[in-house]
Amino acid sequence: MYKVVAAPNMQYSHSLLLKKRVSDLSLTLGVFKMNTSNTPRIAYTLSQHALSYIPEAHTYLKYGENYFDFTRADTSSNDFINDVLCELEIRRRYTVPICGSGC
Repeated sequence: MYKVVAAPNMQYSHSLLLKKRVSDLSLTLGVFKMNTSNTPRIAYTLSQHALSYIPEAHTYLKYGENYFDFTRADTSSNDFINDVLCELEIRRRYTVPICGSGC
């Protein structure tokens, strides 16, 4: 069993972990509601267009029921997980929906 750890080059880290075939580890593409709560810097743009959110695609790792986001050193999946609209598990040859029909 391998531990999920942050690495300086996150693309390399995603690939390395998936190549090791760690059970229950998946690279996931999530579409979430990017809003002023999870991304305060977009408040002006949202207000200018009378929007409460815009859909944003984001990749992260899932290990069992745990989420790991290595976008920045201070990133936490708690920043966006409650706003996820849809998730797709990324596989080597194809993607498999792991959510409702909204994907």
